[in-house]
Order: sequence, then C-alpha cells, then structure tokens
Amino acid sequence: AREFGWNEPSVGPDYAVSLSPAYFNLRKTSIYGGSNEVQRGIISKMVLGF
Repeated sequence: AREFGWNEPSVGPDYAVSLSPAYFNLRKTSIYGGSNEVQRGIISKMVLGF
C-alpha cells in the first residue's frame, strides 16, 4: 500500500496498514481511561481531605 506523497513501499505486512490505526486508537482510549481514574482519585482525596 502506498500513501499519497510517499513513494516508498510500506514497512511490514500489508494487513498491518489497516490494523495499525485501529490498534493505536484503542491504546489511546485505554490511556484516557487511566488518566480519568487518576483525576478522580485526586479530586476525591481533595474532597475527603486525605
């Protein structure tokens, strides 16, 4: 698979071109979930006075 403006072939197998964006989108979702938990913990400690 070739990208617009890119003349070199993709590195890796062809199926990785379509799977990589989905994988990285799922990774960022799990990171968002973890940061939300950290923020909730900080706020709850402030509210409860711990």
